[in-house]
Amino acid sequence: MPQTDHMSQDFVTPQKLSQLSGWPIGRIRRLIRDRKVRFVVIGRNYYLPTTALSEYVECNMVEPK
Repeated sequence: MPQTDHMSQDFVTPQKLSQLSGWPIGRIRRLIRDRKVRFVVIGRNYYLPTTALSEYVECNMVEPK
């Protein structure tokens, strides 16, 4: 995973990331539950960097043979 300056990143709730990306909220919550995307917990709230889904896709991309 690429190293970034976490303090300069924008963080959003799973709901907002779902709205921005078009991905279903349930899929984003499963990725959080399974710890497949980066996130931070503050109190009882989860926040993801706005780049979390693109990082996930990049790391899991299957290249053609």
